[in-house]
Formats: sequence, C-alpha cells, structure tokens
Amino acid sequence: MRTLVIPLVCLSLAASGAAHADMSAEQLVQVGKSYLSRGQPKKALDPLEQAAKLKPKLAAAHRLLALAYSRLGRNADATRELERTVALDPKDYRSLLLLGMAKDLGGDHQGALDAYAKATRVNPKRPEAWHERGMTLLMTGHVAEAVKDLQTAVKVASGKGADLLADLGYALDAAGRAPEAVKVLEKAVKQAPDDPEVRFIFGDALAASGHPAEAVKSYEAARARKKDHWRAAWHEGLVLARMGKQKEAVKALRAALAVKPGEPRVETALAASLAATGHLPEAEKLLAGVVKVAPKDVAAQITLAKVYEAQGKRKEALGAWRRAQRLAPHDKEIRGALKRLRRPHKHR
Repeated sequence: MRTLVIPLVCLSLAASGAAHADMSAEQLVQVGKSYLSRGQPKKALDPLEQAAKLKPKLAAAHRLLALAYSRLGRNADATRELERTVALDPKDYRSLLLLGMAKDLGGDHQGALDAYAKATRVNPKRPEAWHERGMTLLMTGHVAEAVKDLQTAVKVASGKGADLLADLGYALDAAGRAPEAVKVLEKAVKQAPDDPEVRFIFGDALAASGHPAEAVKSYEAARARKKDHWRAAWHEGLVLARMGKQKEAVKALRAALAVKPGEPRVETALAASLAATGHLPEAEKLLAGVVKVAPKDVAAQITLAKVYEAQGKRKEALGAWRRAQRLAPHDKEIRGALKRLRRPHKHR
C-alpha cells in the first residue's frame, strides 16, 4: 500500500501547549515539525492547525498538516492539505508527488494521474513521479502508457532500483512483451537477488516467453526466500501442469492452499491436476466446494463439468456446462460440449 512519507529533520524544540498562543505561525510550524520528528502526529495537529489559521498562505503549515493527518490515517484531510500546499506552491515536487499518492489511496486515480503529471513537469529528472504515474496507469488498464512512463523512470534513475525494474518488467509482460520483460527482470534479479517478489515476477515473464523450466526455478527461488509466498507456489503449479508434470503440480498447489486455504483459483487448478492424475472423486469434492462459494467462477464450472464427464456422470456434467454457459454464453468450448452432450446417448 502506498503511504505518504516526508523526511523530517529532528529538532530539539520544547514547547508546551499553553505557550502556543504567544507564538508566530512560523514558530508553531517548528513546534509541529518537532512533534512529527518524535513520532507524535496527534500532538503536532494543534500547533500546525493554529499556524494555518494564523497564516493561511504558509505552505509549510499545510504540508506538515498533511503529513500529520496521513500518519493518523486521515487520508481525506491529508489530501485537502496537500491541495492547499500545491495551490500555494505549484512547483513543490514532493507535495505534488504525495498528493498523487493520497488521491490514489482515496480512489481518485484520474486526480492522481494529474498530480503525477504536474510533478514530472516540475522535475522531469526525478524518477518517483514517473514511477507512480506508470503504476497508476497500469492499475487502471492503460498498459502501453504505463510502459512508457516506467521506461522514463528507469532512464532517469540510470537503471538503478530493483523495485522500479521489477515494475517495468511486470508492465512489459502485461503488454505482451515478455521477452523484453525477461531482459529487464534479469537486471532486477542481479540488483536484488534475495527479493522474493522480483523472483516471482521474473518467473511469470519466463513462463510467458516460453521458458517453463526456468520459470519453475524462479518460483522455487521466490518460495525459498519467502516460505508463505502462495502466489509463487500457485503459478509454479500452473506451469508444471502445462508441462505435463501433474504430480509435481499437485504438490505445489497443495503448498499454495496450505498458506491460502479456500482460494478458489488455486483449488480449481489443484482439482484439474488431481483429475489428470486420476483422483477424480477428490477433484469433484474440491470443485463442488468452489462453485458453492463462488457460483460465478466460470473456470471452476468448466473444470467440474469435465470431472463429471470423466466419471461418466453425464447428467451432472450437462448441468455444470449449462451453468457455465449462463456465465459465458459465447464460449466456443462450452457450446461444443453442450452440443456433444445433447446428442442421443447410445447404450452399449
């Protein structure tokens, strides 16, 4: 989760609440700043609010108020104060950046993008705003634009920063440019070899670029560095299943479920691998539980239909395929299965 962080210089100011009334706005700002440097945002509110009232155009008062509010979890108040700060000082790069993060946190992604864009114009040679804007674009489905901003961030950062490289690699993979993603993520792994998330994203790119064996190794590296990385175990299981290594896939998927019990996507994948290894009753039981709690899960309905068919349960299979069709009426596989099952059944 994105948080608002402003580095503060520790001050050795000592001021009591009773003395605040006799202070200037600038002095009150210093008192509030001192409280913040000591990790006391609640105490910082009173002097900073007084400073803002005494001198409404004092940008520092609003900037520090935003910090105090954000540390207290009051994002709406922090956003308001950051808007006042940048209105008073439109070239305040740090506040523009933080305003974008606050708006993202509040769900105003367009407002965040606008703030980040202003920050990049104020200081185009800093990577942070390019990075944050790229991630917001990615999160809102503008993948091609996200790649451009993240590439700019990497360029101005001189290629340094494993997190930044990993995010660019992720975006390239999402854009269908897996081979490019692999090259970028190789650099990220070199910079942060023990980062499990970098290893996980690298595994996804390797899998997408047609290197499943290397992908499995990367997922295993992620899991070795973070024992409860259930997504790495899940994706490893998916890749192993596609490689035809169903027994190994079952093992990886069971490991994912041990960390994330009840996750329907993992349960559906596990059921498919169980069915492929002949454990049809267990697969059926697992899928019945998935569709009970997630009846709109098309993948689970389709997999359950196939498991029923494999057991010769034609009536149950037909019901599962019909439920799947209601969820995805134009799916060719579903329509083909229904056409096949509706033919007159010949008994031997």
